[in-house]
Amino acid sequence: MKLPDTRDQGFLSGINVLRGFLSLSVLLWHYQHFWIGGAEFDYSSQPWFALLRVPYTRGYDAVPMFWMVSGVVLANAYFTNLQRGQLATYVWARVARLYPLHLITLILVAALQLLGDPPQIYGNNNVKHFMLNLLFVPWWGFEDGYSFNAPIWSVSIEIPIYVAFALLIYRLHTNVRLWLVIGVLAALSMLRIFGPDLLDPIGVKSDFVRCAAYFFMGVVISRLIRVDSRRSAFTWMVLSLGLLAALGLDSGNWLFGTSMALSILAIAVGPVSQFLSSRPLRTFGELTYSVFLWHVPIQICLRWFLIETGLTNRYFGSPLLLVGYVSTTYLVGYLSFKYIEEPMRRKIRRRKIIT
Repeated sequence: MKLPDTRDQGFLSGINVLRGFLSLSVLLWHYQHFWIGGAEFDYSSQPWFALLRVPYTRGYDAVPMFWMVSGVVLANAYFTNLQRGQLATYVWARVARLYPLHLITLILVAALQLLGDPPQIYGNNNVKHFMLNLLFVPWWGFEDGYSFNAPIWSVSIEIPIYVAFALLIYRLHTNVRLWLVIGVLAALSMLRIFGPDLLDPIGVKSDFVRCAAYFFMGVVISRLIRVDSRRSAFTWMVLSLGLLAALGLDSGNWLFGTSMALSILAIAVGPVSQFLSSRPLRTFGELTYSVFLWHVPIQICLRWFLIETGLTNRYFGSPLLLVGYVSTTYLVGYLSFKYIEEPMRRKIRRRKIIT
């Protein structure tokens, strides 16, 4: 039985749900921010630790997986149709997607500094780092550490990768584009091996190379994994699960391969499962960026409330705080997506078309 090519449809339901879970993993990893005080932090004291052990202790691994998923998504959207006259539209679409909410949450976190030192999560909240965040370069090598709404660092690292991706595939034949991207990926793999020795002397952060390697692997996966029948979907699912089993979650260097396997699995399972295209799950994935940027401002407010009421760590291990934190973040993320992000993005894109 034939299945529609989801890449032609412009929407990958499996990838969309995967990035939703990656965003949730970051939220759970940062739950530790609610721990207040100088006593030693115990991961196992977090609510439902047995169930949520992986995101509580390894949630930061979602960031490079995000980079690979970004490669899949952008290749799906632009790889075959970025032609003459489309480059400016591509750049404008990226700006419209990323910058407005970043600016809003940056200003909000800056305003929340008025609550005082104890509620703050990240330091370096000064004029220098505000300007770095304003320019969307908070993790390019000019910083003294994390600052303001710090999770944006992983998005800022992607900015030059987005540009490189567009320039690599602009006005080239599709088959040339693929081989060029594969060549770049091979070069990045070598840089990952010899990166510190080659990059440190010239002041280039190795995070750029790491991000690019994950991103361009996502591009290659998007181009090579075709799902046009239930048989091909089943084949790719089996291969991806076999790769996961071979890697093992406890092996030393599993993250890159795991990201590949999950990306392949998400692409393969998407056309087969109508459930992944349901409105709730589609929304779950669409809120990824909103949730990613809103959870730290929400944490700052909740930390301030806990300190002001004298509760501090009393409810840290309570499921009540966890559920309240996650629910509030998704509620604010939904309202932000519906009433701020989408209207603003449409307005920016419409202005670009008019001008």
